[in-house]
Amino acid sequence: MKTENRRPALWIAPTAQALARRAAEMLCRAAVHDCRQQGYCCMALSGGTTPRALFALLTAQPRAAVFPWRRSHFFWVDERMLAYDHEQSNFGAARRLLFDHVEVPQSNLNPMPVEVVARRAAAKYEKRLRVFFRARGRKEPVFDVVLLGLGADGHTASLFPGASGKGASGRWVRAVQGGEPAVARLTLTETVLNQARRVLFLVSGSAKAPMVKSILESGRTDLPAGRIRPQSGDVTWLLDYRAAALLDEKTVAAMRPPADAEGG
Repeated sequence: MKTENRRPALWIAPTAQALARRAAEMLCRAAVHDCRQQGYCCMALSGGTTPRALFALLTAQPRAAVFPWRRSHFFWVDERMLAYDHEQSNFGAARRLLFDHVEVPQSNLNPMPVEVVARRAAAKYEKRLRVFFRARGRKEPVFDVVLLGLGADGHTASLFPGASGKGASGRWVRAVQGGEPAVARLTLTETVLNQARRVLFLVSGSAKAPMVKSILESGRTDLPAGRIRPQSGDVTWLLDYRAAALLDEKTVAAMRPPADAEGG
């Protein structure tokens, strides 16, 4: 019997830096909890300005010492088909800002392949996911944490409006074209994102405020970001004041987590 999706939770921070700090705390708590419960943690990371600030915060104490790096496995939500040393590479940014500064085994890093054509790279990454999760007794990909952003057009990951559903049925990874710059990309599909145990949307800036309001108050399931609602997982929207500026007070009150919620 189909169960109803859980209502997303909402955290509003005064600044983008405070938002990144809150996200870092939630990631650290989630990783510690999951490693205690199941022996490992697996995360799918995003690119963008806010995650980059989060990555830098994870290298600082006490988080760097507390985070279970050796038992955590990192994948990517999406990637541009650019060399890892390119300034717009999502993996490259994470490596420079985070993984070069902590003791994480290289075998725990699973960047999307960019050395082959996009369609072949998508199949290669999907195979990598299948091997990883099957080794842990799962037939389907279930990430413990997925970090997502939001585009002003309603896209998330590299799932763009008007194109995100084409040919995606049953696939875990897709090759797409779009974004800024409009280059070939790889992206996890809604099939994967909607099986996550926790999804964190990190959104900052006034340019995103109209889309935040549209998705959270109007239920825009015609947009990729509005369709990310795991039935068995928790979704938390982490916003700064500017991104949350247009939300109705009733929406904020209804989505506010309990005062004692851990958030991780």
